[in-house]
Amino acid sequence: MPRADLPLDNVRPLHRVRVLVASGDQRFVRIAGFLLERSGFLVTALHNVDHMLGAVDRHAPHVVVLDGSDSLGASSRSAAAIEALHPGVRVIVVAENRNGFQPGAGSPYQFPKWSSMTDLVAEVGRSYLSLESR
Repeated sequence: MPRADLPLDNVRPLHRVRVLVASGDQRFVRIAGFLLERSGFLVTALHNVDHMLGAVDRHAPHVVVLDGSDSLGASSRSAAAIEALHPGVRVIVVAENRNGFQPGAGSPYQFPKWSSMTDLVAEVGRSYLSLESR
């Protein structure tokens, strides 16, 4: 099919996808934010996860990357609250693999924090596309 014939009515370029990266770990925020921006995402950094719901209200992200390393339980509750209050937002909880954390265990949005960052970028893209297909 020639390019001119491709149906582009429902296509949104990735540079318009807004991502909120929330973590008290400034190194993680810098690295993840840099790689997401380099891939064309619009990134907002949040260093105080206690202000998560307000930040989601203000910035209207499509995808939130939430660091659950300090408290996976609290982060999972925050993720559930975000998804309940903002059904158009996809949340990915990242956490270090310690204290028995099993990525993906019991929740489709848990992701290993220090895995390949290109995998995280790809997961953000997949999460956004899963919203678009709803």
